[in-house]
Amino acid sequence: MILWNSESPKHQESKEKNKKCLLLAADLQRPAAVEQLKVLANQENIEVFNIENWQDPKKVVTEGMNYSKEQKFDCIIIDTAGRLHVDDVLMDELEKINKICNNLNSIPLVNS
Repeated sequence: MILWNSESPKHQESKEKNKKCLLLAADLQRPAAVEQLKVLANQENIEVFNIENWQDPKKVVTEGMNYSKEQKFDCIIIDTAGRLHVDDVLMDELEKINKICNNLNSIPLVNS
C-alpha cells in the first residue's frame, strides 16, 4: 500500500522533485522479510521503519504512521504480508491497516 500525504506542504513541490519516502516493514509473516526490505531500501537510500520483535503488523503501522507525521514524510509505503482473497485473517488485517491510514490517499498494490 502506498500512502500520499496530501496535507504535506511539500506535496505540490514533490510531484516535480524528490519525495521524502518511508517504508514501513509490516510483513511479519515471512522470515527475513524485514531484513530483505532493509537491504533493498538501502540500495535506494530510502528509510525503513520497523520495530524489532513485534508480531502485530497493525501496531507497526500505527507507530510508523506516527513517526512519518513527526518526521514529515511525503510518501509512506507499507510492506505487508502477501495475501489471497481466500485468506480471511490476512484480509481482515489489511482492512484494519487501511483504517489506521484513513486520512491519507492510498494506492493498494497487489499481485495479479
